[in-house]
Amino acid sequence: MNVFSSLYLPCNLATELVEKRNLVPLTKLERFALKFHISMCKACANYQVQSDCIERAIKKNMQQAVFPENGLVLSEQVKQRIAQALLNTSI
Repeated sequence: MNVFSSLYLPCNLATELVEKRNLVPLTKLERFALKFHISMCKACANYQVQSDCIERAIKKNMQQAVFPENGLVLSEQVKQRIAQALLNTSI
């Protein structure tokens, strides 16, 4: 097996890593494989830009949400459980 085949990611796995990095840190191998894939795949590079834009918009809107005024704020523990459940869910 050569180095290229061990680093090759199909697009569906690359997009999963794009989303996963928003929840948990990627391993060094995952980061490198994702960067390698993004450098060669225009579609996944566009997906990453769009995902980053959506993530920033969500974070900005969460900071401006009216929920804190009503006392309806998720604890960090609940946020972590939601993130873990999303990671364990397969489509």
